[in-house]
Amino acid sequence: MGFVLDIESSRYSALVEGGGDEILVGCRCASCGGSKLRLTGSRVARRLETRDSFVSLRVALSRCGDCRHRERLLPWDALPGKVTGVEVILDAIT
Repeated sequence: MGFVLDIESSRYSALVEGGGDEILVGCRCASCGGSKLRLTGSRVARRLETRDSFVSLRVALSRCGDCRHRERLLPWDALPGKVTGVEVILDAIT
């Protein structure tokens, strides 16, 4: 799955690279429910279709300090497990 943060994809990279563990406040580990989450230096490539184009995001990973489980940190407009962004889907529905 992954954590969906209150960050738009166009601002995601700058905020995640310049931020720290404070962006994980309020998030809980999906595996153990712990709150000792830390932002890692690891990134994974992920494609995202926006209204204007396909973009490639470098998605940050977090790690639980209790059980060592890793989760992806996604911007709000990226659906977990999907390449198509929220706005594109809403446009298609309307």
